[in-house]
Amino acid sequence: MLLLSKAQDFEPLSLSHPANLAMLDVNISMIKSLTKALEKVLAAIMELLATDADKVLPVLSMTIALLCSIPGIGLFLNNFFHSYTY
Repeated sequence: MLLLSKAQDFEPLSLSHPANLAMLDVNISMIKSLTKALEKVLAAIMELLATDADKVLPVLSMTIALLCSIPGIGLFLNNFFHSYTY
């Protein structure tokens, strides 16, 4: 009896509840939109880096190299740029 009572208490939280399905749909759409936006931002960053690398004095590349020399930050940035350039 107690188990049945507790199951009924959690029924509004189940996926069969229409409001929960609607919220799940909204959250999935938001994640997809944010993922697409992030891809555009990363593409713009890579384009800026590529343009900078073609310059006689590549300021961004030198700044990134300097940042990568900072313990902790360097490891993060190095992994970030290597994972998105290949």
